[in-house]
Amino acid sequence: MKPGAFLRAARDAGARVGRPASPSDRARWRARFPGVRLPNDLLGFYRRADGAAFPGGRLLPLGEIRPATDLLFEDLEDEDEGLPSSWLALTDEPAAEAYLVFDADRRVYLELDPDDPDEHRTVGAAFEDALAWILARYG
Repeated sequence: MKPGAFLRAARDAGARVGRPASPSDRARWRARFPGVRLPNDLLGFYRRADGAAFPGGRLLPLGEIRPATDLLFEDLEDEDEGLPSSWLALTDEPAAEAYLVFDADRRVYLELDPDDPDEHRTVGAAFEDALAWILARYG
């Protein structure tokens, strides 16, 4: 799904769409994660809108993208097992039934079941695939 079509559909579905991420927003993210390179199509989307909040979940603003382990296990003090450090959480939802994750090593988007993280599935290699997943899930 093209970003423009996603943003129109998101607004039609009642989502609050964030303002474009500024160059300083992008620089702060790169400074926090210097070894991680986000895909151009993902960064291009953030230049148009800094996330989207639907009633059932949200595409995180750039400044809130963080390792998936941090999101899934944030309430646990001593989590022995974690997810691969290259997995970045892109969505969050109150029901916590599924998350969209970007695998920075393999350069693919994944659907992650927090109850069984080993049973993840590939959504696609392009952010357009991820946008279609987000809209199907939350829109």
